[in-house]
Amino acid sequence: MQRATKNTNKLLLPIEELCFKCHVLDIAKKYVHGPLASGGCRVCHYPHGSAYSFLLVAESKEFCLYCHDKASILKRDVHQGMTEQCTTCHEAHSSDIEFLIK
Repeated sequence: MQRATKNTNKLLLPIEELCFKCHVLDIAKKYVHGPLASGGCRVCHYPHGSAYSFLLVAESKEFCLYCHDKASILKRDVHQGMTEQCTTCHEAHSSDIEFLIK
């Protein structure tokens, strides 16, 4: 007797497409965040559970600085004295404005 395929851990889709089976994101924008554009949701999110909101892989206040250089960001006048989270002004996934501005 052969086992049914539902008893397997095999993914239904390639991992780069799996998140979009349930999550609908508007990526028809002019600028799309690099990891999202390449299907790399797991760069920012841990799908099996996280201690952080939105299943992020780290605390959101410092999260963007895992990939983006803080010194380069602080060179821009608009970022001087910033205390807000990056997503106060920037979209996390996509935007029609450069630098993913809201």
